[in-house]
Amino acid sequence: MKNAIYLLAAALLLLILNSCSDDSGTDPSDELQGATFQFEDGMEWDYELYIDDEPSGGLFATTKSNGKLLGKESYKYYVGTSKMNIPVYNFTLRSIDSSGYYQTNLTGIENHGYFFPELKNQWIKYIDFENDSWTQFDLDLDSTFKDENRYRGHFKLSGQKISNSIINYKGKQHYSTVYSVETDLKILQNGYNYKISKRKLEITVLAYIGIYKVQSFEDGVKSDSYQLLIDHK
Repeated sequence: MKNAIYLLAAALLLLILNSCSDDSGTDPSDELQGATFQFEDGMEWDYELYIDDEPSGGLFATTKSNGKLLGKESYKYYVGTSKMNIPVYNFTLRSIDSSGYYQTNLTGIENHGYFFPELKNQWIKYIDFENDSWTQFDLDLDSTFKDENRYRGHFKLSGQKISNSIINYKGKQHYSTVYSVETDLKILQNGYNYKISKRKLEITVLAYIGIYKVQSFEDGVKSDSYQLLIDHK
C-alpha cells in the first residue's frame, strides 16, 4: 500500500493543480464557461488519498510566486505528505490565466521532448477555460537519432469539458466542472514497438476554489486510487 501511495503522490506532482480565492459557493454565470480558478502566492490545500475507496493518507500542496516565465505568470507548486514535510527543492511550475491551466517542466511532457522537440520550453495546457474541447499537440515523428535507430510515431494531447454539477464541499454548495485531458503516445524503433501509452486524467474543478478531485486512467482502465480535497486556505 505504501508503494501505491508513493506512486500516486508522484503522479500528483505532475498533474495536481489548485487554487482558492472567494468561498462564495455557486455562481450562475459559471454555467456559461465551466468552473474556473486562479493561483495566488501562499495558497494551501489538504487532500485525502483514497485506494479502493479507503482513506490511505494525506497530501499537502502549496504555491510560491515565481515571476514571469515563457510569457506567463508562474508559480512553484510544492507537494508533500504534510505541511511539515514539503520537499523544498522538488516542485513543478504552474500557471493559470483566463484561458486555462498550464504546466511546464521545460523538457516536455514526461520528458517526451527528446523525441518531440516541440514539447520543450512550452506551457502545456491541461485545462482550457474557453473551449469545450481542445487539442494542443498533434505531432508526427520520423527521425534517425544519434543511436542510428529510426524512430517513427505520434503524440497527441487533447482535452474536453465533460460535465457540470453541484458539489457539497465543507457545508456549502459549489458549482463544479469535470475536465478530461488525454495523452496518446506511440513510438516505433526500427519498426518495433518502443513506447506506447494512452493516459487520461479527469479533473473536477470547484468554482473559485480549485481542484476537488483527480482520477487517472491508463489504457482506458480507471485507477483504483484518487485524491479528494478536504480543506484549503
